[in-house]
Amino acid sequence: MIPSRSGKNMGFGKNLFDFSALIISLAIGMIGAGRPVGIGIGTIAAMVCTGRVIAVFNHFEKRKIEEYTLEQSQTPVEKP
Repeated sequence: MIPSRSGKNMGFGKNLFDFSALIISLAIGMIGAGRPVGIGIGTIAAMVCTGRVIAVFNHFEKRKIEEYTLEQSQTPVEKP
């Protein structure tokens, strides 16, 4: 939903969603403990890398996935 509304790709949407979750987590930690809790370099690296991996995967495989999905939607389903 984020990519379709922003006009960007799914990798960007994942980065945007993760960044929003990071900000919310940061706010909760600051309110509750007075400092960031549970946010380290691994969290930030995972946030950035996941979105980029999705973007690269979509760049190379999106057409194949769309063709397969279209093919599956046109295949009649047998009723029991």
